[in-house]
Order: sequence, then C-alpha cells, then structure tokens
Amino acid sequence: MAGYGNGELLAVQPETWAGTICEMFEIGATNASVALYVKSGLNKEHRASAPSGVNGWSDFDTGSLVYFSVQYYCPEYLPALES
Repeated sequence: MAGYGNGELLAVQPETWAGTICEMFEIGATNASVALYVKSGLNKEHRASAPSGVNGWSDFDTGSLVYFSVQYYCPEYLPALES
C-alpha cells in the first residue's frame, strides 16, 4: 500500500484484521460498514504508532486491506464486496 514504509503495513497486523473483517461479513455486515469500522480502527492505531507522519489510512488503502483479506481468508464473502 502506497505511502507506508518501515514495516508500518505489517505493524497493523493484517492477519488480525482479516479475522475481524471475515467475522463481520459472517454476521451480515455490509462492505461499507466493514470498511468504515476498519478505517476507524486503523486510523486510531496508526496515529498512535506511525513513525512516518502519515495522518491516516485512505479509503483506497482500507478498501485494499478489506478486499485482500476477503480474497485470501474468506473468499466465500467476495460477493458481499459488490454490495
């Protein structure tokens, strides 16, 4: 994801977020609500720990994390990404 260096992407523990994302789709959350929840959580974590001075996660970067989490960890919810 563009703009994140020095291991910052891995610092947000994408596998942990993938579990959360898949659980949210499992209970019927919409793509928009999942993305909003993830972006809020990432921005809270990121502001507390980011050495690069980047203020937060963009919609694109958040959407990428949601998409790839679903693609690799719970592909049965790929149709939910289109809603």
